Amino acid sequence: MNCPKCGSTNIQAVNQQIVKGKVTDTRKTKGFGWCKACIGTCLTGGIGFFCGLCGMGKTKGKFKDNRKVSNEITYCCLDCGHQFK
Repeated sequence: MNCPKCGSTNIQAVNQQIVKGKVTDTRKTKGFGWCKACIGTCLTGGIGFFCGLCGMGKTKGKFKDNRKVSNEITYCCLDCGHQFK
């Protein structure tokens, strides 16, 4: 194989990774549940207010990775620096 620019045979193959796509994160964290706190207070008194903490911190949603990785080989002339496929 020869360089198309200078004709040299001093060539090195270079592997490049190409990443296309993106990562989407639709997760949401739950907070304090006021409805559960009110019902708990009515049923058990003041201590039932802490029922609103049940389920707090849990995540709901999806984490999607739509990235596609492909490899591409290009050649580089070590004499003149020209890159070609």
